[in-house]
Amino acid sequence: MRVIYQSTFAGRIVSRALRSDTLTHVSGLADCLYCLDRLTPAIELFIFFGGNILANIKSAKKRILVTATKTERNKAIKSGVKTSIKKVETAVKSGDKAAAEAALVSATSTIDRACTKGVYHKKNAARKVSRLAKTVAAM
Repeated sequence: MRVIYQSTFAGRIVSRALRSDTLTHVSGLADCLYCLDRLTPAIELFIFFGGNILANIKSAKKRILVTATKTERNKAIKSGVKTSIKKVETAVKSGDKAAAEAALVSATSTIDRACTKGVYHKKNAARKVSRLAKTVAAM
């Protein structure tokens, strides 16, 4: 059995354990899974803990799964923000003012969206936008 899987969070630990061509014993549940193409963070956590979530209370189990899902979402949003910031910085380094201004508009939108979703505090988002705008204006 070959596992085709690369992701973040607990999936990294699972993929490290399953790096070989054959599926070795990670936990009882992983033995029945032949191909882990795309798993949600909740299932990753479930597999990582051997099919047993550590909490005993139902609401605590749910909190673990919801937290894992939200963590994955927040990581994706933060990654998008970092990418948009890098695009602005690349345009500034290349000296293309029009491209830098266009990238700044896109980055501002991405940062504001992340702030609205609660990934960044509003002052943190404002600081990021301000620094980018200052860099573009200095060209």
